[in-house]
Amino acid sequence: MTKVIFYPVYLFCLWISAKDPAVREALARDAACYGQNHLDRRHSAAEQRRFLRAASSQRTFRTIAYYRAPTPLMRRAAQLLSVFAPGAPAMEIYDTEVGGGLKIRHGNGTVIRAESLGRDCEVYQQVTVGHGRGGFPVIGDRVDLCAGAVVFGGIRVGDDVIIGAGAVVAKDVPDRAIMVGNPARQVGTTDGLRAAEIAWATSSDREAAAPATSSDRKTAAPATSYDREITAARSL
Repeated sequence: MTKVIFYPVYLFCLWISAKDPAVREALARDAACYGQNHLDRRHSAAEQRRFLRAASSQRTFRTIAYYRAPTPLMRRAAQLLSVFAPGAPAMEIYDTEVGGGLKIRHGNGTVIRAESLGRDCEVYQQVTVGHGRGGFPVIGDRVDLCAGAVVFGGIRVGDDVIIGAGAVVAKDVPDRAIMVGNPARQVGTTDGLRAAEIAWATSSDREAAAPATSSDRKTAAPATSYDREITAARSL
């Protein structure tokens, strides 16, 4: 039943990608990431259509699909379609070059206005990306913008970066940095992990760990300030 309800969204995705290879590639990558599929594997046309059908039932994916409409007529169609098949609540993306593989997690209350947002990024709820001194941000590939993060100004955010929950970023960020706090500071490197992977691994480690005995607490080395910051970052 769900597939039937959102079938017009699927047809809309096929329409906007039919004559534009860039839109087709971006949408296929968006849909693939919603199904936890391997983004860098070459998927057949049938697989891509299957991904699109499944992703069309997701409000956050619909926000992305409507934004990718490449012509005024298609954008008007997206506005009409969103009346009965809305995207994420109170979320806006505008005037931004968005790479394929964007995944929005929750998304409500999020506003994105950047020069560009790279490939395979993840955006959580109540994120703000916008204008500041020097213009709008340029955000690299595989960047995670966690809940409540703020990124503004004519800055560059490198690849494989995690902007932690509530972090406020107004300066350039190097590749693979984990940024936390207001103003944001680097507390570690991502080592190829995404924010969700770090949070899941940390949670699993804590559940598996047995409670420390009094003797364990006496012999354990005291945590350094750096250790505490890394632990905080991995708890995002």
